[in-house]
Amino acid sequence: MPNTVHIVDDDPSVRAALSYLLSSHGYPTQIYASGAELLGERRSLTGCLLLDLKMSDTSGLEVLEEMARRGSQLPAIAMSGERDLPAAVQALKLGAVDYLQKPHDPDELVLAIERVRALADHRTHRSATRASATARLRSLSPRQRQILRGLIAGMTNKEIARRLDLSPRTVEMHRRNLLRDLGVRTTSAAIRLGIEAELTPLETPDDGTAPTAAALAPLPTFAAARRQPSARNADIEEMLPPALDVLEGTSDGVFLLDHDFNFTYANRNALEIMGDSCDLIGRNIWEVLPGGARTRLYDECKATAEQRKASRFTFYGPTLGKWLDINVRPIPSGLLLLFRDLSRERAALAELRLSEERLRLALEASGDGAWDWNIADDTMTLSPRFLVGLGYDPETVSFRSDILHNLIHPADWPEVDRQMREHLAGRSEVFACEYRVRRRDGGWAWVFERGRVVAHDPRTGNSVRMVGTVSDTSALKEMQARAQEALERIALAQQLAGAGTWELDLTTRIATMSGRTREMHGLAADADEAIPELMWEAILHPDDLERTKAALKEAVDTGTTYSAGYRAVAPDGECRWLRALGRPLRAADGVATRFVGIVLDETERHKSAQELQRAQDELANVCRLTALGTVMTSLAHELRQPLTAIRGYSSALRHTLSASPGSRFAEALDGIEESAILADDILAGAEMPSRWTQIDARAESLGEITRSAANIAVGTAEVQFAVAPEADGVRVDRVHLQQVMMNLIRNATDAMQEGGGRKITISAVPVSDEEVEVRVSDEGPGIPANVRDRLFSPFVTMKSGGTGIGLSICRTIIEAHGGRIWLASGPDRGAVIAFTLPRA
Repeated sequence: MPNTVHIVDDDPSVRAALSYLLSSHGYPTQIYASGAELLGERRSLTGCLLLDLKMSDTSGLEVLEEMARRGSQLPAIAMSGERDLPAAVQALKLGAVDYLQKPHDPDELVLAIERVRALADHRTHRSATRASATARLRSLSPRQRQILRGLIAGMTNKEIARRLDLSPRTVEMHRRNLLRDLGVRTTSAAIRLGIEAELTPLETPDDGTAPTAAALAPLPTFAAARRQPSARNADIEEMLPPALDVLEGTSDGVFLLDHDFNFTYANRNALEIMGDSCDLIGRNIWEVLPGGARTRLYDECKATAEQRKASRFTFYGPTLGKWLDINVRPIPSGLLLLFRDLSRERAALAELRLSEERLRLALEASGDGAWDWNIADDTMTLSPRFLVGLGYDPETVSFRSDILHNLIHPADWPEVDRQMREHLAGRSEVFACEYRVRRRDGGWAWVFERGRVVAHDPRTGNSVRMVGTVSDTSALKEMQARAQEALERIALAQQLAGAGTWELDLTTRIATMSGRTREMHGLAADADEAIPELMWEAILHPDDLERTKAALKEAVDTGTTYSAGYRAVAPDGECRWLRALGRPLRAADGVATRFVGIVLDETERHKSAQELQRAQDELANVCRLTALGTVMTSLAHELRQPLTAIRGYSSALRHTLSASPGSRFAEALDGIEESAILADDILAGAEMPSRWTQIDARAESLGEITRSAANIAVGTAEVQFAVAPEADGVRVDRVHLQQVMMNLIRNATDAMQEGGGRKITISAVPVSDEEVEVRVSDEGPGIPANVRDRLFSPFVTMKSGGTGIGLSICRTIIEAHGGRIWLASGPDRGAVIAFTLPRA
């Protein structure tokens, strides 16, 4: 057995399969992914080579050429998945000892490996024998070698003497001496040594031409052999008149060879199979079939000639491009070769095996299995792969109808039994049923089975054989279940998200709506899913119809996505704001045939936007009124100071001068005092109530209020919120607190526009059971030291064009809630305003 089978194939699955097969037969293997990888092997390789001819980088033929150039003696078996006869012939010419067509039969592959083993053993033995014999022949003189060559040619002493121009006595003397020098006792032993050393017979010049006489040298050459006249065939016909009719009438090809391996007879079929129109008679077989050298054909012919035993074998003739069944028999005049062309049979067999392999691969790829039920003896055969998939051991498990009954789920058996009886009775053309079968581990697998009766009892007409396939549909069932769950989740998501699906056929102009979509359009949930496009247009608000149709037409014409907001008017007059989104689906020619998409209910968003706008308008009014009140309060405060002084000076003057009542001076003083009191009353009447001190406190969400204010006031800055959950509940006047947050956020945004970062952080944490502390920080330039102490005083501002009353209002509102407000940052970069609020 070869030391190792070296597998060279660029298909990983083929390499793995061949390695597994040969390893199971006891052959060690070494695999190579390419010819280059094999040629890059620096170790001396022994064994044999299994070589794919068609590889992407270095082809098998290139590998054989390089091995021949390197003098490698590694025997090779060529393989190919294509019927490429020229490549096969070239491979055999380059030294391959056999050729196999993929997909090859495993037994055929093993036999080919065995033949290589035998050839390798034979070559090893022959090489050793030749080396030993050659070494012994080195002791002979040149004349003694000539004498030995004459003996090998079968010449007598006299014939050798005439050929070498010597006397017979001299030839006899050299003959005795060469026996002595070779250490043998008989002439036949000396001839055997000469043949083993591949010594050329005397009658053939030492120019490498074909051997004659016994012609038993291990390897013949392919130059023109000595020709025999065409009359040789006539001579054979005269010698074999009784058998001639048989030889010419047989369907096999028949050759007769003489002891020199020259053709002496060929029947009509042989000539047709050979495809050679010229006369074969007298030509050497190794000249006609050069591809037969170094192959089993030569080995078998040589063995038959030596051992006189018949041999039969299959041989691929690369020169002929045919597979032949050859029968070699010894006859007194040489050899009889009977051969039959197997090419069509092997091609048909290969096609059958290929079809079987395709079926097997298809079944394996699909996970299906085949079964065969002998109804007569109630035995069933199932594909091993399918049984393994269910967890059963194909080597130990056997099936009958009663066993299968116990494996089928009880809930499914009645239907399986009914359909099987219907088919066996001839009332259905095909048996087809899906059911559950018990796995080896106790679980259940869904399978789908199809089959039909293929044989009936000729006497009774009863069904006797049924075949079919079975597929494991567990994964499909699981996918169907998951798909159903996904549909249910989608329906629930659509319901919760206020979304529905729709589809518009652009050819029929039929719109298909989901239940949620119909509901949003004011249609009954159980109404028809498909409605004409005109019916959908009738639902749209008249003010939105043309705009919506134009958007859809533009999306169809340009192939872009569709997005349109519109109002749908229900039969009861309810109006809902909807937004449709979709995209076109195109046919193979690129033409849009359908539009699919979703519909979102934006009614609540529109209501929220309206409510937000009203709140913003109200808040703006409050801000304006609050600012005005602050101005008036400040003005009243400032004006009351001089008015108070005026009244004081007037009273002091009256007391100093002791003006008598009724005098003109006293009247003037009375006028001054009365005017001051009147001015004070006027200011009191003109001053607006301080509305920001009128608190309507309620439990509110601090996070919601801050986010609402940020949405209005943030501008281009980034706002981050860090309101602790336990600080979210506060008891405040929502509008007033929004005013505070808006003022602080706007101040922070304006500060950062003058330089700095773009981030505002709003955080809140509880500081006691009664209060939470809120901080608003920015990344601006900070608060200058000269205004830090009066930051919350009215009319103090760091902005050009600012009024300086915003932070004053903030302090008033916070203090009205029972809290306090302060600057929590230092003079460095960034400002932090902190204040407290009561917890809810």
